[in-house]
Amino acid sequence: MDYFITENCSIKNEITVVDKYAISFLESITAQITSVKKVIVTDSTPQNYQNSVKELSLEIDASVGLTDNGVAIVIHGLNADGDFEQRIFIRGDIFHSFCLYHYGQRLVDQLSEKLDNEQVASFKASAIIAFRVVLHEIGHAVNYERLYSAYGYLTPDRKAYYLPKELDKFAEYEMMTIWSEYFAERFAFSVSRESAAPSEDDVMELLHDSRSYGVVENAGKTFRLLYWYALYIAYYHNRNEACPLNAEDDHHGLLLMLKSIGDALNKLFIEQSTWDFESIFAKLGCLFVELYNVKYMNVERS
Repeated sequence: MDYFITENCSIKNEITVVDKYAISFLESITAQITSVKKVIVTDSTPQNYQNSVKELSLEIDASVGLTDNGVAIVIHGLNADGDFEQRIFIRGDIFHSFCLYHYGQRLVDQLSEKLDNEQVASFKASAIIAFRVVLHEIGHAVNYERLYSAYGYLTPDRKAYYLPKELDKFAEYEMMTIWSEYFAERFAFSVSRESAAPSEDDVMELLHDSRSYGVVENAGKTFRLLYWYALYIAYYHNRNEACPLNAEDDHHGLLLMLKSIGDALNKLFIEQSTWDFESIFAKLGCLFVELYNVKYMNVERS
């Protein structure tokens, strides 16, 4: 694994002072992920981060899609030699906090000499979040390598689907994303023991949102509901605890459907070595469509 910081990173000096333990951790945890060839730290500004990701991933993926609020990402694809390769990109401010995390109580003691308790708590919380962000991306890398090694699967380029005609294809594509997010979050929770229970707010807001803006927007809201639920339920599955999420009678059926999808993701996580790959994600796609139909079909017809 090669590690480097881009030349335009404005906090490069601050990072190099504290990155010793972070590099050691990354080398150790990625040792078994043979396809991870580079960990690249970029500048902290969103634009510079996006530019670096696009420029430095061209050799393996020329059509990278990025969100405006992204702070870390794994890019994977086939390199010039036809080998599967992955590169992990992390924004500089996040990586700096990730580095500080590895100083543990030493950092808290040093900060306590200069800052009040509230400021120290804020620094510590930021470091824990950064640690989990990086672990989440490493989880993606583990999942991508397994999918390619076992099934030759490469994430296809995002395309425009004609909805509702191609809702089933859209659903299968998006459920691959949901699976990857679930796996990555569960991986992160398995390593980071300091993580607090996730908030249910995003799940409940989307669960209660029955407004219809047309099939495209509704399909997108179905994806976002499943996305937040997958991140939420991964915490409880990792701890083998019952999920405390509850809903009133008019949303109880939808919640049961979410829980059935969560159970399916949990089963996939446990039984990865015995997958019937194509049929599994076809079934997950059907669950997506079923959830969409129950939540929005009557609203769209009215």
